[in-house]
This record gives sequence, structure tokens and C-alpha cells, in this order.
Amino acid sequence: HPGGEEVLLEKGGQDATEPFEDVSHSSDARSLMKKYKIGELVEADRVQSKNAFAPQWSNDQPQEQGNTWTSWLTPLLLGVAATILYRYLFA
Repeated sequence: HPGGEEVLLEKGGQDATEPFEDVSHSSDARSLMKKYKIGELVEADRVQSKNAFAPQWSNDQPQEQGNTWTSWLTPLLLGVAATILYRYLFA
């Protein structure tokens, strides 16, 4: 695979349509895909669950959504502290 083996190993046994489309393949790549397609799995052999190959590094803790006040307050305080320190040392 010209793009590297990572995507093949990551998506092995799963539907890789979305990652294929996300890369914006050229028309040449699409024609090569049709040329080298060897078939499709029968329905009974297809993976039924999208979570069958879930990454083992997944985090069970929920991620924060949206902008919280700490997402902008921390950099702001660091910037103010750096400005005060600069003025104190070099003024």
C-alpha cells in the first residue's frame, strides 16, 4: 500500500470506506482500487460490530466537551505572569 501499512493494519477486518474517502484519493487511485478488488465478503462472514476491533488504548473517562473557563483562563494567567516577570526583570 503506497500510503503505508498502518491504515491496513488499523482497519483490517473493518469497513475502511470512511478513511479511504477522508484521504481524497485521486481518480487514478480509484481506478486501481477497482482493478485490484478481488471480491466482497458474504454477509455471514462480515463483522457485525464496529467495536469488534476497538483500540486497546481507549480511555474510559469522558472527555470535556466545549469551551470551559479553564481552557482560556490558564493560558491568560500564564501570559500575565510572563509579562509581569519580563517587566520586573528587564524594566
